[in-house]
Amino acid sequence: MVQLCRQWQPEYAVMADDAAALALRNELASIGLKTRVLSGDEGMCFIASAPEVDMVMAAIVGAAGLLSTMAAVQAGKRVLLANKEALVMSGQLFVDAVKQYGAELMPVDSEHNAIFQCLPESVQTNLGHCSLTDAGVERILLTGSGGPFRYSAIEELASVTPEQAIAHPNWSMGPKISVDSATMMNKGLEYVEARWLFNTNREQLKVVVHPQSVIHSMVQYKDGSTLAQMGEPDMCTPIALTLSYPERVQAGVKALDFTQVGELTFMQPDFSRYPCLELAIEACYSGQHATTALNAANEIAVEAFLSSDSIYRYRQGKCSGNEQGLCN
Repeated sequence: MVQLCRQWQPEYAVMADDAAALALRNELASIGLKTRVLSGDEGMCFIASAPEVDMVMAAIVGAAGLLSTMAAVQAGKRVLLANKEALVMSGQLFVDAVKQYGAELMPVDSEHNAIFQCLPESVQTNLGHCSLTDAGVERILLTGSGGPFRYSAIEELASVTPEQAIAHPNWSMGPKISVDSATMMNKGLEYVEARWLFNTNREQLKVVVHPQSVIHSMVQYKDGSTLAQMGEPDMCTPIALTLSYPERVQAGVKALDFTQVGELTFMQPDFSRYPCLELAIEACYSGQHATTALNAANEIAVEAFLSSDSIYRYRQGKCSGNEQGLCN
């Protein structure tokens, strides 16, 4: 953080807690920087809603990002939403707040950004309250790679280590989201996010396993057309679009060379391999209490797995055991 402050000399910087804020404050003072250092949720909410802020990238991982993201919404900001948990945990409350306070919502997740690009402007400008039926949309196909264990024998998953789970074959991501991708819990959380962003019913939203991660998601229309957003698996593309929308800017990502892409394959998700995905889909239609509890159970289970207090299959079972009763 000291290096970032030295490079960009921001007016504000926020640390997770008071101790970290004090340490940064002292470091910056020693090199003559006047950046104001805040801490905790209060500090994050302050800068997310500050009058001089036009745009907020909501990218804090997990439940920790909910309060500051909601603060940005309530301040009517343009919110670039990378924190899917905000919608998983607050759903209707979140999309209603976007409308009430005149905020603008832009999805950053590659899949949701792909869906956004394949939808008409009437939907893009009314996220959370749009009508897919009125827009001629038959269904949304949410793609996922299946993670690093999509071809592993199920009985081998009991011995998976954190190092193996975070080695995603296509995307470079942090440890928490990498584990979620391995179990496809991440796709389950994205399913819930898509349900709220695009106001879908169950028949309008399907998950498709696409190992190559070339097609980032698709939208099928009632006339039989299917629109797909394709590109290299690089988050710079959706980030650049959300920052510049409705314009497009250079993102430093090369265009696909279709002569080198090779075979593109698609399959139905195997819920015996990915029980977390099935659980998330069921939670999505069981009420807000179910998805909020699911997210909490998942965060605890991932933390335990990454600290080696849990094994991979137990991590999936732990989420299921904590959540199953709420989904019935």
